[in-house]
Amino acid sequence: MQKLRIFVLASAAALVGLSAQPAKAQPREPLGGMGMGRGGVGRGGMRRRMRRRHRRKPPLAVMAKAIGLNAKQVAQIRTISFETAKKTIGIRAKLQLARLELKHAMGADKAPSEATITGMVSTIGRLETEMKKLHLLRLLRVRKTMSLGKWRKLEAFHARHRRRRRGHRPRRGRPPLR
Repeated sequence: MQKLRIFVLASAAALVGLSAQPAKAQPREPLGGMGMGRGGVGRGGMRRRMRRRHRRKPPLAVMAKAIGLNAKQVAQIRTISFETAKKTIGIRAKLQLARLELKHAMGADKAPSEATITGMVSTIGRLETEMKKLHLLRLLRVRKTMSLGKWRKLEAFHARHRRRRRGHRPRRGRPPLR
């Protein structure tokens, strides 16, 4: 009985002694691991990865260097893009307002007339068509600034970039599939 009491007291003292030691810092995982590294889960890692994944298209200078455009062609493309962007802003604002008005009309207590809704939907369709038309006209104007070979290089460049944005990574050691 005496031995059991000594054993219990010694065990309790050992536990108290271990818990009273200061906490030691955990070793850090290598970056990119499952822990708190740059690509990990904590401290904004997911946000950072999502931002990287959904980046916008590369700057014009990067594309121009990749496909071999000269300074004059780059200046023409910048001008075309600027003019198109100005027109697009106005149409996009009208489109957002039309969609908002349709949503408001559909959510109203009193049901709107069919003619009103049909008119709103046709306005939205017309504005969406106008946006697509502006985009295609911009592509045609940009295409006129370069040769067919450079245009094909630009298409391939955009295709690679789209695949990367969707999460596809190029295969190592083998050429990409077409």
